[in-house]
Amino acid sequence: MNTKQKLQLITKIVEEIIKNENLEYWGTDENIKAETEIFDEVINSNIVTQDWFDNRLKHTNTELLEDLIIELK
Repeated sequence: MNTKQKLQLITKIVEEIIKNENLEYWGTDENIKAETEIFDEVINSNIVTQDWFDNRLKHTNTELLEDLIIELK
């Protein structure tokens, strides 16, 4: 998978998480695992840095994911 394909896949996954209307999904093991995998991948792929995350410590999960989509595009 090339970098462009990886970015498209991550963007698609993040968009699906944001659009999840099941309020009981947020904070579940499934949600936390998905977000952790996304965050690990974007750091390991040098898409964002730890400083990028540190600057968003007060963001909600949805706000953080929305900011991440901006970085992915």
